[in-house]
Amino acid sequence: MKKHLLLLLVMFMTGPALLWAQNTRPVKVKIQRYKAEKCVRKTACVKMLLNWPVLSGGNARAVEAINDSIRNMVYFSAEADPSLPLPRALDTSMVYAYAMLKDQIAGMDDFGMSYEYELESKVLLQNQRYISIAMSNYSFIGGAHPNTYVLFGTYDLQTGRQVRLEEVIPDTLTLRSMLEKAFIQEKTEEGQPAPALSDILFEEYQSLPMPLNFAVTTEGVEFYYNPYEVAAYVFGPTDILFTWEQLGRLADKARWQ
Repeated sequence: MKKHLLLLLVMFMTGPALLWAQNTRPVKVKIQRYKAEKCVRKTACVKMLLNWPVLSGGNARAVEAINDSIRNMVYFSAEADPSLPLPRALDTSMVYAYAMLKDQIAGMDDFGMSYEYELESKVLLQNQRYISIAMSNYSFIGGAHPNTYVLFGTYDLQTGRQVRLEEVIPDTLTLRSMLEKAFIQEKTEEGQPAPALSDILFEEYQSLPMPLNFAVTTEGVEFYYNPYEVAAYVFGPTDILFTWEQLGRLADKARWQ
């Protein structure tokens, strides 16, 4: 699962290049939707409900680079073939999932189970220079539990490049300390003593790794650890928001607003 998260992050970042140019038109965002359902019987269906942002306007090459990154996430979410045009790839994924479900429940007339693929997206920040996007995926195709993951990205609308964390918060040493305190607080049950960080993280980590996912928002900077990223599934995801006030001199709010 950790390898899948790293691969997904690489796919999400693929495409943006250093394409410096001034925007000639404001960037607009519309939400593209795909909805499909196909049932083997009433209690056994394949359901796919995806929505993702599509950018237009601005620097055409930069915007297309960002759209490419977003499409990579859509392909991944639907387990679709990226060599096919997106609409055809989604339709084909539905056909394959239906065949797989039909085979799985063959001979089990009373068995009810559905395959589900969902992708929710939202814009966390948009101004003349930057846009931040969150994409949240849920899928279930059998097994002990569903698969869920969230991807954040802040993009430069003039270049198409994804912003690096060090550009937002150069002092990552202080940031790591803040993240570790917030992470432990999130994992502390009410009325119980705080657990040791070493009791939560995978054994290979001596300290909390910097998150793969972050985004600049209107409120501050948001960080997200997916299940299996740094700890076992039982600990769940961790969503941490540091407001501009909490970050203080660590981040230049004016640059990102």
